[in-house]
Order: sequence, then C-alpha cells, then structure tokens
Amino acid sequence: MDHGIAKQVVELFEENTSQKLDEILKTVKLEHHFSVTEIDSVKKEAEALLTLELLEPERHVDVC
Repeated sequence: MDHGIAKQVVELFEENTSQKLDEILKTVKLEHHFSVTEIDSVKKEAEALLTLELLEPERHVDVC
C-alpha cells in the first residue's frame, strides 16, 4: 500500500513545483484518511524514492 501511494506522492511532487512535499502529503493524508503513522511511512518511502532518483546518475560513474 505505502509504495504505490509513495510513487503517487513523488509524481505529484515532480509535476507541481509550487507545492512542498509536506503539503502534498497533507492532501494525500486527507484523501486516504491515513493516520499519522501511516503518512509518516508514506513520507519515508517517498523521500527514499526521491533520493534514489537523485543518486541514479551517480551509480553509472566509473570510479578509478
């Protein structure tokens, strides 16, 4: 459950540059009636996905 919602949060965050991640999470929390614990889990997953996307180009760098 969290992974799919986290992907949606990341997509919304990338599409709408005027909203902060916390604002998007607040909207998702209200839409899905998540508890604080559930939304924290979604936030951690979304942050991990965003981090992986940022670091992906660096994984292909050849280090001597």
